[in-house]
Amino acid sequence: MGATDLELKHVQEDHDRLMERHSALLTDMASKERQSREKLEQLVKLANAAEKGRQDAIASLQEQTEILRQNYRVTTKLRPLHF
Repeated sequence: MGATDLELKHVQEDHDRLMERHSALLTDMASKERQSREKLEQLVKLANAAEKGRQDAIASLQEQTEILRQNYRVTTKLRPLHF
């Protein structure tokens, strides 16, 4: 083998090694992107569930407040005034 052939062989080996590394990095990046997307979906679902829970709690408290208001009005109407 001549020097040119030897150099070509080394360049080809470097190229092959770099292509393998590039392919591995792309695969790893795609995997991490998928994991990140799945994590984001989980967090969005969790945030939506928390928001629904908050809205349900607010609705329940508003309902309880209205019941207390009505009970107070009835109680104050039934109670005789003492001067």
